[in-house]
Amino acid sequence: MSLLPQLKTRLIYSHVVTDEQMAVAEQFASREGIPLDQALVTLQFTGFAQIGKSLSELSDIAYRPLLDAPPSPQAAGLMSSKWALRWTVFPVSYDPAPQILTVAISSPDLVPRLHQLYHFFMEPCTLAFTIASKAEIRKALEQYFGASMPTPSLSVPTQPDQKPSDQPKATEPGRPPEPKKAKIQRLSEAPPGST
Repeated sequence: MSLLPQLKTRLIYSHVVTDEQMAVAEQFASREGIPLDQALVTLQFTGFAQIGKSLSELSDIAYRPLLDAPPSPQAAGLMSSKWALRWTVFPVSYDPAPQILTVAISSPDLVPRLHQLYHFFMEPCTLAFTIASKAEIRKALEQYFGASMPTPSLSVPTQPDQKPSDQPKATEPGRPPEPKKAKIQRLSEAPPGST
C-alpha cells in the first residue's frame, strides 16, 4: 500500500502546500523522473521534517529526522551500505542491551520483508522502525555513507507555466540551481527541514 495518495491529501489539507504547489511538484517530479517527496523539497515547498511528520501520522510509525545527526557507529556497523541502498533504508540507532536496531523506512509495507531478510542474512537483532521519506533516506545515505545515488540533472521551474527551455539548468549533477526570479509563494519563513 502506497502512502502517496494519502500523503498528498494530508499535505494539502493541513496547509503545508497548496493545490497549485502540489500540481507543480507532481509535474516537476514526472518531468525529472524523481519521487514527489524529493520534488517538494527541491522546489522548497516543504521540508523533510514536515513530510516525515505527515508520514508518521498516516502510518502510526514514529518519525525521526535523519539529517540532524549521524547514525550511531554500532547501527552503521550492523547494516552494510550496499544492503541499505538496495532497500532504501537507513540504520538510525542501536541499543546493545536488548539488541534493538532501529531502521528508517519509507513505507510500512517494508516491515515484514525486512524482518525476513534481516534475520536470514544479517545479525541476530530485533528490528524497530521509524519512518521517513525515501528522499530523506537517500540524502542521509549520501551524507553519512557517501553512497552514490543516481540523481538526474534537475532544472527547477520558477513559474508553474515556464517552458523547460526557459528554466535554469543545474550546474552540478543532482544539485538544483537557485531560481533567478522565484515567484513561488512559500508557506513559512523557516528553511526546509528546520522544524
